[in-house]
Amino acid sequence: GLVVDGATRERRAPPPAAYELDAACSIATYPAGVAALVTPWNYPLLQAVLKVAPAVAAGCPFVLKPSPLASLTCVDFLQTILGPLTPPGACNLLTGGPPLSAVDRGAGALLADPRVAVCSFTGSSRGGEAVLNAAAPFARPSALELGGKGALVVLDDADVEAAADQAL
Repeated sequence: GLVVDGATRERRAPPPAAYELDAACSIATYPAGVAALVTPWNYPLLQAVLKVAPAVAAGCPFVLKPSPLASLTCVDFLQTILGPLTPPGACNLLTGGPPLSAVDRGAGALLADPRVAVCSFTGSSRGGEAVLNAAAPFARPSALELGGKGALVVLDDADVEAAADQAL
């Protein structure tokens, strides 16, 4: 028997199942729909590839919206590499416009479009808030990479070698 609090108790087997389940389970994957992919100005090609690759792998058509400060790299990427490999209409690029301003005809208009099913955004915390506000009425899944790199200020009387070690 089992001793608990000084008393002996019997161990009992669990009751038999009332029924047996004879079923199969399978997982089906399917494209989510149009993906809005908004990238920042820094590392434009890397940022575009990191967003476009999962969308293409999942079979989602996409609209890539690079920063207006660095969109030529994305134009070349889509025209020369990706465009010829994807079906017509699956690979789209939206350039220009101020990034997420109050009267935005670029990223803001894209994110407010009800045809967009999912969103991926890399940028500022303020921009991320705007993305979530645009996604909320549609309960749209959104992936956000927010914030920037913190500055490392090294003053004149600081140990530069120690600061460099801390930064890395």
